[in-house]
Amino acid sequence: MSADGHAGLSGQGFQLEMPEQVLSGAGAKSGQEVVLGVRPEDLKDARYAEGNLPKIPAKVEVLEMMGNEIFVYAKLGEDTLTTRMDNRSGDLQPGQDLQLAVDISHVHLFDRATQDALVTAGAPA
Repeated sequence: MSADGHAGLSGQGFQLEMPEQVLSGAGAKSGQEVVLGVRPEDLKDARYAEGNLPKIPAKVEVLEMMGNEIFVYAKLGEDTLTTRMDNRSGDLQPGQDLQLAVDISHVHLFDRATQDALVTAGAPA
């Protein structure tokens, strides 16, 4: 944790800064290995994200036009992420680098060793 109350998660090809209270509020301890879970609708094209959300780099693999939204499958390290974006991101192309904004108010954390969801006040983080 830094002096300004921020902590971070790091993984394959990314460093994600978030308020320390998100991690500690979920019961994560300093140095604990956790798995980050993010729903597709909580990953945004950073060009159109509202607010000052933390960003992670990815590479577009496939776009699937679904009418009023687009499923973007993007590579982050060895993992493929599924995102659900609005039509403004329709100009993306396979192979293109992309900054994904992460809505950290909706992340889920899991203990890497036990695979159990970390919880706050009895509710999953």
